[in-house]
Amino acid sequence: MDYSKRYIKKKDLELFIGRIEGFDKPKVFLEQYVSPPHLVSRLLWIAYLSYNDIYGRTIVDLGAGTGRLGLAAAYMGAREVYLIEIDFDAIRQAWRNTKKLGLEGSVNPICADVSHKPIRKKMEVVLQNPPFGIHRRGMDLLFLMNALSYADVVYSIHKKEGISFIMDRLKSICRSVKLLFEEVIIIPKIYEFHWKDRHKVNVVAIRVL
Repeated sequence: MDYSKRYIKKKDLELFIGRIEGFDKPKVFLEQYVSPPHLVSRLLWIAYLSYNDIYGRTIVDLGAGTGRLGLAAAYMGAREVYLIEIDFDAIRQAWRNTKKLGLEGSVNPICADVSHKPIRKKMEVVLQNPPFGIHRRGMDLLFLMNALSYADVVYSIHKKEGISFIMDRLKSICRSVKLLFEEVIIIPKIYEFHWKDRHKVNVVAIRVL
């Protein structure tokens, strides 16, 4: 499909993402943080313009939270989007966001563990901002390995400190991986153990084939 038929300004995309409401009661054991609009828009803009991986594609957002990646993809013209999230409260908020934004026709929320693979058919693209593995060690790599079983193309966000290990692991199973960009995100003080009002985290985005 010709993605140029769905022309979107990057600034409008970021504003749209900002309208997608976050977690009412974030759960620390699931590492629930809201993905910043500038991070989501930058990742999807690259997927959209540089690789034609959004418009007209079938997409799954793994660990979708309240739906920022998947709903943004639907807004950009994805043919069909599945939001997979284990937390019922989060997927319920994702569905509220879907209806508020008028995207019910192309978005399918599913409450499930990503490792159980509730979608039978092969998707074209995975988008994910998985847990960084801070509270449950290895969850970032587990999400990535599961993502590879859903689709042939995976876009994933990870902490910069652990990306060398992840890239080596992908190369060991003969997967092509491209580092798309590095970014600094700000996580606000939302949990009791946070002692700073704002915490900077260095992240990287990758594209895996």
